[in-house]
Amino acid sequence: MNRSRIVIAALFVVTAVTALVGTQSDSDGTLLTYIALGDSVATGNALDAVATDPCRRGAESYPVLVQMALDETAPTAFRHLACSGARIVDPEPTIQRCNAQLAATGETLPSAQDACGLKAFRQQVTDALELIDDEQTLVTITIGANDMSWTDLLTIVGLLLAQDDIFQAEIERIISDVRRELAVEIERLLENDEVTIILTDYYNPLNPESNLYGV
Repeated sequence: MNRSRIVIAALFVVTAVTALVGTQSDSDGTLLTYIALGDSVATGNALDAVATDPCRRGAESYPVLVQMALDETAPTAFRHLACSGARIVDPEPTIQRCNAQLAATGETLPSAQDACGLKAFRQQVTDALELIDDEQTLVTITIGANDMSWTDLLTIVGLLLAQDDIFQAEIERIISDVRRELAVEIERLLENDEVTIILTDYYNPLNPESNLYGV
């Protein structure tokens, strides 16, 4: 992942919430809670990550950079709940693979097993809701890429070789499923009036500046 793009994403998010943080911080010093949700784009996918972390959260991921910038404006409580490989639709097979990989390595730490559960976006939201109280809370969400199966070579090749109408119908079905499930989870988060949500977009891995072209 291009680190300059991560910095740009972080700066965008910080800019978007400057007013949110600044106003309340100046008036009463209220602590801001920042919770990052999503998949490998949100985790940084091993950018200086701990090797044993199934979620591959990196120390240089964009939520970490956002938290550092927010901390300069107001004291910020940060929780990184994003998890590499996370899906919003039918995450159970992904969770099962994660648990099987942990079992194969002999990893029995509850924290690692809990991380496998975060492969399900709904579980991320559930954990986030337990952290939200009466303080202002910023939630960033980057989710949906894994549901498009773009990391599954066989699925992608099958789609690319399919007739145009079949390809389009499958893409529209996936998008519809993601949109439906995302709306449900956003509604859960917004039941608390103190929550502000920012949905991020994805970088295009096939653009000429992508790291894929340098491999």
